[in-house]
Amino acid sequence: MKVPIVLAAFGTTSRAKDTYALVDARVRSRFPQAPVRWAVTSRRVKAAASEDRSSSHSLRQSPGEVLEELHAEGHRWAVVQSLHLVAGHEFDRLIAEIRQAPIRTSVGLPLLSSYGDHWKTAQALRHLVGVSAVDEAVVLIGHGTDHPAWAAYLAFEAVCRQRFGPQVFVGLIEGKPGRTATVHAVRKAGYRRAHLVPFTLVAGVHFEADIMGVGGWASAFTNAGIDIRVEPSGVGHNEHIIDVFLNHIADAADVIPDAVIW
Repeated sequence: MKVPIVLAAFGTTSRAKDTYALVDARVRSRFPQAPVRWAVTSRRVKAAASEDRSSSHSLRQSPGEVLEELHAEGHRWAVVQSLHLVAGHEFDRLIAEIRQAPIRTSVGLPLLSSYGDHWKTAQALRHLVGVSAVDEAVVLIGHGTDHPAWAAYLAFEAVCRQRFGPQVFVGLIEGKPGRTATVHAVRKAGYRRAHLVPFTLVAGVHFEADIMGVGGWASAFTNAGIDIRVEPSGVGHNEHIIDVFLNHIADAADVIPDAVIW
């Protein structure tokens, strides 16, 4: 496949770069003939990266800017792969932006898009969720959103419970169920130990500030008398999670005419 692939991520921190490098390597391995570009969907992160001249040029461009460049290089079509976990506000803005591009696009959907995606993602986390002791809760802490796509998080909790049992809880940094409600739910269920897992692509700013920071999720569980252990990495380091994104790229490429792809 020679159609370029644009990987559209929320943005980067120093902790994110290792994750992005792993994703990049896997994409290039799966699609060796395709040019691979990166774009940042967060306007705030893009603005900060633009002021930091040490930041990689590929992580300072918006999807629209990358597509403009590809058009100037003579490409007629591109696959744009969202690296978001749910199809929330950032994904909506991504779609609105690429609709204005001078090049045709086919979009790879976020991680949790289909029923099958939920099951594959749950299975990808079995080394974290499936091996916990029966008296230890597993709390997946997602970013959250006030977009209607927030329901995908609760659907994922239901799938995980069906797959692994009632010890799985999904809580959200922004939106509901929030920190207080999640701690209460874990205590009410009788758990006095919890494994906190950042359910984000990278364990970046939200991990440092909202989970491990003063007044964050870790201290809230501890203050409630619940012993914790914390997973230090986001799900973007998980090879099986990356596989879901790779399959979405392949799905997006399938709608492009063969005369364009090869």
